[in-house]
Amino acid sequence: MSQIDGIALTGNVVLDAIIKNGYDEAKKQDVTYEFIPGNVTYGENIIISCATIIDSVLKVALDFAKEAKKKWVYLSLRQNEGMIIIKCDFSKNKEKKLGVNNNIFSKVTENERELKIIKSLAEEKQGTIDIQNKDFEGNIDILLNTL
Repeated sequence: MSQIDGIALTGNVVLDAIIKNGYDEAKKQDVTYEFIPGNVTYGENIIISCATIIDSVLKVALDFAKEAKKKWVYLSLRQNEGMIIIKCDFSKNKEKKLGVNNNIFSKVTENERELKIIKSLAEEKQGTIDIQNKDFEGNIDILLNTL
């Protein structure tokens, strides 16, 4: 694995550009950012979905983390038995809730839009998304079927 500015990379040009962009955004917002790549074999059928999901996850995570007292985002990517696992943990304010409001009369936020994109792409790849909303931490875990 190679590195840019101390950030470990995947070896895939598209994913590495998104991960590096996340690093640059985190640096601008004074957010601690760590990416942990695993051994992942990328097929053409999964790479665009993976890249789009990671981009959306980083947008959500950085938006929450920039308003927290302790600002941090941890992102990992790995493969296990035909599944790609994307895990993102990040700091947040207790008052700000992570999730999608299903009230049709409510204005859709940018974070809700990004979460809907993630959910749609995960379902397209016979995968799942799990969102955890804790007081000062948010977690987004995505499983994608590579078979």
